[in-house]
Amino acid sequence: MRFSRADFIAVVLVAFLAYVFIEFLLYVSPEQFLANFLDSTYIYALCLSLATATIASIVAFPLSVFLGYFLSREDFVTKGFLEVVFMIPYSIPPISLGSLLLLFFTISKVGVFIERIFSVLFSFKALLIVHFILSFSVMVFFIKNAFTSISKEFEDFARILGYGRIRSLLIILIPMMRNQLLYAYIMGFMRAFTDFGASIMVAGAIISKTATLPSYIYIAINSGDIDQGLIATLTTVVISMTIISILQYRAHEKYNKSNIFS
Repeated sequence: MRFSRADFIAVVLVAFLAYVFIEFLLYVSPEQFLANFLDSTYIYALCLSLATATIASIVAFPLSVFLGYFLSREDFVTKGFLEVVFMIPYSIPPISLGSLLLLFFTISKVGVFIERIFSVLFSFKALLIVHFILSFSVMVFFIKNAFTSISKEFEDFARILGYGRIRSLLIILIPMMRNQLLYAYIMGFMRAFTDFGASIMVAGAIISKTATLPSYIYIAINSGDIDQGLIATLTTVVISMTIISILQYRAHEKYNKSNIFS
């Protein structure tokens, strides 16, 4: 295979990114890097982001699968309205979503009642709620489109064989689109993991309590602690690159298998 112009551009881009990444690493001495990396507040922020994003995305995933399937297969008068409602958290700025939630828990009678009982604001529960909403909206968007791309003939054939609707979904459709579902889940997880605006509005950025990794980066840079902010930033880059690489590998693996007999 000949080395093309696209390959040349890719090599130049990778070399530039590697240079920037290495320059960032050299900015911090090894001793300072290790000290900041083992800092308890940094570890707490990282673990908090991973925990809330994981819990929220796991809870949101099955709900988004069934809702995405429902929206892709059913036609009813208010379908367009429901799709718009579920897409709002995905399409508006996160800080707007956080503001709406903050106002709900402080102005709305229902929200004030919930806040009085459960003390949601500026707590771990607030992070779970906002991360659930963000990941759920992203997953519904991707999963609904994935179901739409699959012909209904598969389900019709399954019903001829005696499969019910739920059984055909679980046994036939979901295995067919497992890569799309994996992609939707990871996108939902990353949406929650990388959120800053919505989280800081409803949970604040209290160190060692509600400060997630993005909030921690903001606090570190804003306070002049460039070393710590840089390490936290590089952490998000490494996690994102790892997840994207997994998705790319899965996509290429699927493509290669589909072309074995071509």
